[in-house]
Amino acid sequence: MVGIMKANENSNDGGAHVAPSEEQSGQITPTNISEPGRFLGLEATRAYLFPGSSGPSKRSWSEWRTRGYFSVVKIGGRVFADPSVVRAELTERFTVPAATK
Repeated sequence: MVGIMKANENSNDGGAHVAPSEEQSGQITPTNISEPGRFLGLEATRAYLFPGSSGPSKRSWSEWRTRGYFSVVKIGGRVFADPSVVRAELTERFTVPAATK
């Protein structure tokens, strides 16, 4: 069954498939995912949206998912996210409007 679910629903992580050479280096290098509608595992989505060490920790990312800060798609027992949708949802949630006087 395919369905969109909020992050607070219980499911498996559904992380990215990682090549053996990437496993050793600890780097995940997603390819061809810039267009909307491409789904990645949650760890690959985090690596794509926040390259290097510029983003949230794994623990924060997991907490954001648990709190429903971004939508995920469950396909079978795996969980995926669309990086363009996640970026939009996080931008909306964490953007602070400028104060006007």
